[in-house]
Amino acid sequence: MVRSYNVHKHNVILLKQIFQENPNIDKAFKFKNPYFQSVFMNTIAESYHSIKSNPRIFGARDIKNMDEMVKDMEFTGLELTWLKNMLTATTQMLRKRLQEEQMRVQEEQMRVQEELRHLDLVELDYD
Repeated sequence: MVRSYNVHKHNVILLKQIFQENPNIDKAFKFKNPYFQSVFMNTIAESYHSIKSNPRIFGARDIKNMDEMVKDMEFTGLELTWLKNMLTATTQMLRKRLQEEQMRVQEEQMRVQEELRHLDLVELDYD
């Protein structure tokens, strides 16, 4: 239990950390049913964990799915700006990583093309 939310055991520490960093996220929570409240708190804890622990394995689809989920959860009244900020930072990290990878691929393509040009200049005459 964290703040009267009955969350999964593996989410307790995460949710406590979230509340420590963002104490007012549930101030305007519109859901009164404890079950539904817990479902959303578990979802937030698991989203936080995914972004916090594995930001480098996120791909564009993962970010899009997480963004849709955050947008869907906003109707609950939960304050999720902090989660959006984490997602934005993850998106920027992914963009930078992909741009760097793209540069490496382009450099490798140039190296291979140069090597092919050199090979085209080689004339082997064994006759």
